[in-house]
Amino acid sequence: MSDLFELTLVLDLALSDAEAAELRWHLGQGPRPEGPAALTVPPAPARDGDDLRPADADTALASDDAFYPALDQRGLAARIGGHLFADLEPRGDGTWSLMCRQEVHPDAGEAIDPLVHGLAARAVGGDTERTIGYLRFHEDIHIGSAIIVRAGRPGLRPCGPRARGRDGREPGGIRPFSVFPAEIIP
Repeated sequence: MSDLFELTLVLDLALSDAEAAELRWHLGQGPRPEGPAALTVPPAPARDGDDLRPADADTALASDDAFYPALDQRGLAARIGGHLFADLEPRGDGTWSLMCRQEVHPDAGEAIDPLVHGLAARAVGGDTERTIGYLRFHEDIHIGSAIIVRAGRPGLRPCGPRARGRDGREPGGIRPFSVFPAEIIP
């Protein structure tokens, strides 16, 4: 058994030139930018009652030693089936459209977690709750969790048959986003 997951992201982004360059590098579409990271900085401090901030966000600075492209896989997937891709296109209104499907391992969290937090903070319409992607364990036929953005922060909302309570209803709870928290691993 393997610990691989399918990570799918689909969202529109408001990016500066430096942030777009960093994201293109993460997607394997450009060179590594010079200077400090513009997109993968830790999220802002949590507000009272905000349940979408990871517990270790204060220490989640991207290290240059661990800084590598997070979403650059292309071609046939080894375990999740189908095709892996990542694409970033400019829109006519100055925003960017991102769509990707990747096969990722929990060890990739050091690159993916800060990137998803950065993307959520720059999501167009991120001030309202919206779904920006999905996370699925490779052996499951159902999506494990929807990746949502609320107030510019990412979270995971369990979905599918495993997420249903004994009464058959969907839960409303959202967990802080972190790649592969123990609750979604079967």
